[in-house]
Amino acid sequence: MGIALCAAVIIVIAVAFRQRIKAVITGPDSTGVEGDASHPVARPDGHSEDARSRRGGLTATHTTGREVGESVVVKPGTKDPESDGDISGWQGRISKIEPWEGGTLVCIVWDSITLQHMPRSLIEHCEEEGFDWQSIHLGVDEVEPAFARDTERDVTRTVQEVRKHAAWFHLGEEGKRIQQVLNGIDPRDTRRLFEVWEAHLEAQLGFPFEAEVVELSQRGTLRLGDRVIVEGLSCVDDPYGIMVAVRRGREHGDFPLCDLQATHRRAAHYQLVRDYVVWYANR
Repeated sequence: MGIALCAAVIIVIAVAFRQRIKAVITGPDSTGVEGDASHPVARPDGHSEDARSRRGGLTATHTTGREVGESVVVKPGTKDPESDGDISGWQGRISKIEPWEGGTLVCIVWDSITLQHMPRSLIEHCEEEGFDWQSIHLGVDEVEPAFARDTERDVTRTVQEVRKHAAWFHLGEEGKRIQQVLNGIDPRDTRRLFEVWEAHLEAQLGFPFEAEVVELSQRGTLRLGDRVIVEGLSCVDDPYGIMVAVRRGREHGDFPLCDLQATHRRAAHYQLVRDYVVWYANR
C-alpha cells in the first residue's frame, strides 16, 4: 500500500513538471506552434510573416504595419509639409520606410493618377524651389492601405509627360520664358529642342546686331571681349549648338551663339540670346 502511494505521487509530480516545461516554451495560451520560427504568425491584417526576420531583426511590416511597394492613400486632413496644401486622398506607393525623431516616415512615390491631377502651379513651385514633386515623405500614421490604381510603368510615362511642361522652371525667370518656347517637348529630345530654338530665334531676332564674345568653345581668331556683328543664323552644329554668321571688320565666319552676349541690354535680342545661352548651359 505504501509503495503504491509513493508511485502515484511520483507520476503526478512528473506530469506536472512536463506541463510546466511546455508552458515555458510555448507560452500560457499557445497552441504549441507559435514559438516555432518555421510557422507563420497570423497578423490582424490577414497577412503572415516569420516570427523572426531573416536578417535577425524586426521587419518593417512588424514595426510599422506598412511595406515597401505597398499602395497607400493619404488620410483626410493631411497637408503637404512644404506647401501646406491639402493632399487628402492623394495616392502612391511606398518606396522607403525610415525612422525619424522617435517616429517613422514613409517615402511615397505618387501614382500616375495623382500626378495627372496635381496642380501645375505646385509643380512649377517645386521646380523653382528645387523640391521633389514626384514623391513625398509623410508620417506612417498619415497614410492607410489602398488598392493600386496603375502600374509603375504608367508612373514613368506620366512623369515624362509632365516634364514636357515643367522641365525648365528650375532656371528661374529665364526658365519661365524658356518653358514657353519649349513647352510640350520632351527635354531628352535634343534634336527637336534645337530645331525649335532655331525657328524661334529666326523669327524673333532682328539682324544684324552687335554682340560680345564672353566664352570660347572653339579655337579661332576671336578672343574674349571681341565685338562682332551677328548677321544671321547659320546652322546647328554638334557640339556647339546653334551657329551664327558673324563679322568683325573684314573677317567673316560662323561662331557659337552660346559664346555671345548682345551688347545692348535694353534691346529685345539681348534677352532672347540670354535665354538661349542659359538653356544651352543647363540642357
